[in-house]
Amino acid sequence: MLLAARWRTVALFFLLAPLPLYADWLDPLPTFNQSPLVQIYGLPAPDAARVLGYGKWSTRVSFEAANNFLSVANNSESLELDGETHRTAVTIKFGTRTTEWGIEIPYLSHSGGSLDSFVVNWHDAFGLPQSGRQEAPFDQFRFSYTRNGVERLRVTDATSGIGDVRLLAGWRHSADTAIDVALRASLKLPTGDAAQLHGSSAADLGLWLSAACASGSCWETVGWNAHAGALWLGRGDVLPDMQRRFVAFGGAGLAYRPWQPTVFKAELRAHSSFYGDSDLKPLGVTGIQFILGGTWNVDKDIAVDIGVTEDIRTKTAPDVSLLVSVRANF
Repeated sequence: MLLAARWRTVALFFLLAPLPLYADWLDPLPTFNQSPLVQIYGLPAPDAARVLGYGKWSTRVSFEAANNFLSVANNSESLELDGETHRTAVTIKFGTRTTEWGIEIPYLSHSGGSLDSFVVNWHDAFGLPQSGRQEAPFDQFRFSYTRNGVERLRVTDATSGIGDVRLLAGWRHSADTAIDVALRASLKLPTGDAAQLHGSSAADLGLWLSAACASGSCWETVGWNAHAGALWLGRGDVLPDMQRRFVAFGGAGLAYRPWQPTVFKAELRAHSSFYGDSDLKPLGVTGIQFILGGTWNVDKDIAVDIGVTEDIRTKTAPDVSLLVSVRANF
């Protein structure tokens, strides 16, 4: 009861605080598939359809906790992902006349975590399948893949360390149309340890378009965003003979702004598979995630993003990922 009362108080403050209008309310939530076998690559969080103005800076600190539980097998393969991944990232960007430049530095940890009981309750509350969670011990840790009797991947001890650093760029298409469009790029560098699933040991290049309705063409309280692009993967050290060299990705979202400081967001994300030559669903099929969350604008320069991601195509992403992100512009 006390916890519920606290959440009601936070929600009321979140919704009713009389704060000024925030122009970039259509920005997508800064998250991507946190599966331990996907987050090692350069799949980007899509980012805004507008780039920073000349001389402007932006900093962001994001934390995401992703809970994984799956065990699948066929006659020749078996895959077990049981554990929790925490990703903390610091992103710094600055704007020039038509271009935005940035860097993201992530810190990763894999462990048994502590969210298993929360996820069980979450699935019960929304009628989602448990897939055997109730029968398994809570908060245990094991990432493994076996093929033709040979164990190809095994991480069973908790790990933490720097992930793969990303260099970011964005180019403004036009500021005078009904749709804002930005061309964005990301170069992931092999700075993380592939043996601990902190990186892939290869460079990846992502290129995509981000779009959103411009401020004058959106409805007063409802707007949209979308993105689509491609990712070219360098040959890494994680299941290298199965890794694909090209991945397509995209997504779309709606934003609803009932009050000026508060924006509710619902987004759909998808990407093609990162691995071939496998009949296991987590490795060989397109991943689809649904993200529900929102943005609270503390003032015109500071915003807090909160989101929950579900794997609506089950077993292609973590069961649940929780996002908290704080951004400041100056």
